Amino acid sequence: MRIIKSNKMSDIISINQRSIYAKSEICIIELSTLNELIPSDEAEAMREKWKSRKIQVKQLSNMQNFESWTDVGGFIKTCMSIRQVDESVLPIKAEVLVFDDVVAFYRVKPEISILVIEDDDFANQQRALFTAIWEKAKPLSLNSDGSTK
Repeated sequence: MRIIKSNKMSDIISINQRSIYAKSEICIIELSTLNELIPSDEAEAMREKWKSRKIQVKQLSNMQNFESWTDVGGFIKTCMSIRQVDESVLPIKAEVLVFDDVVAFYRVKPEISILVIEDDDFANQQRALFTAIWEKAKPLSLNSDGSTK
């Protein structure tokens, strides 16, 4: 097991960038969009990579409405699924990213904080918890730009 704890934004960006090489689906418990963490051009490049590799990105959010957040044609249709979970079921106060044997918990407010755990058993457990909530969450219909309007 490998554990990394940091208060550096560069570590949050780094773990997100590592996810473009995921071997299978990516699960995100979403606090904010990738564009709020990573410069837009880098976020779009990551989406292009996920799309070219046909990596499925599943995201749980407390939000029901999204503004436009991507210009990567076909990304939403090919890769992205978002479901809304009521805050009374899962109050999202930190982002959680799960892929391969990696689980990362992070936030930028009130201060930057990230905890990364690299361990197959821990990742599998977090993925199972994500899936249990995913099954009960409300699917959202997204436009090609990621918006719900």
